[in-house]
Amino acid sequence: MLFVGFDEVSAHVVGDGPAEQDSLFTSIIAAAMCDAHAASAMHGFYDTRIAEWVPCVQQAIERGEVPQGTDTHKVIRAVSAPLYYHLLVTGDSIDETMADQAAQAAQAAVIAARAGVYMRPGNS
Repeated sequence: MLFVGFDEVSAHVVGDGPAEQDSLFTSIIAAAMCDAHAASAMHGFYDTRIAEWVPCVQQAIERGEVPQGTDTHKVIRAVSAPLYYHLLVTGDSIDETMADQAAQAAQAAVIAARAGVYMRPGNS
């Protein structure tokens, strides 16, 4: 299974930190929109976070659960996008309902990955 234990991971997202983290998140995004150094720092931070999860998708490729040539970074972005979008658009914290919805969206991203949606160019 591509994301074994995803429900357990998403459960940790709920209340994973104080409300100040939500405002910090939006402040970092705002700063990155106005300052090249802040943007570079933010991109570096998220590149690192994505890289930490890439082995999960790579193992799924090795097990034949998603096609060879799948862009591992795109899969991770698709899985995490609902949480970030929620934080940016609504400004609300991640509650249990949102975490459940994000888990369902992640499962849809996994289905898309299995269907070859996230292939690297030239590997379709």
